[in-house]
Amino acid sequence: MEKSLLFFLGFLLIDILTCMVAFALERKEDWTLLIPVLLQRFYYRQLMYVVLFRSVKEAVSGRPVGWRGVEPEAPLRPTKPRANPLLLKATEAAHTLTGGASDSLGLCSCPLSFLVVTF
Repeated sequence: MEKSLLFFLGFLLIDILTCMVAFALERKEDWTLLIPVLLQRFYYRQLMYVVLFRSVKEAVSGRPVGWRGVEPEAPLRPTKPRANPLLLKATEAAHTLTGGASDSLGLCSCPLSFLVVTF
């Protein structure tokens, strides 16, 4: 037990010294960021152990693992596009100017039809 604790403290000391060297090499780095990094060393590892043990347990049991709580949503229904009132007015105006002549697409065959399509 004492030997394990000694090795753990030695590992933490080497980890802290390595972080300090990295911060020293970055000349413009804010040294206050070192505190969260050191706290992360304790909590992040414990969190990763929990994830590891859950994954191994689920793999041994043979069950597929999901995202735990993320429910799929039904796809949205496509909405019917509404007619543009400006386009309708422009088309009516073009039909009036040309006397109602139109091409195969139902658009009038006059120079104004280009403007109607581009709107």
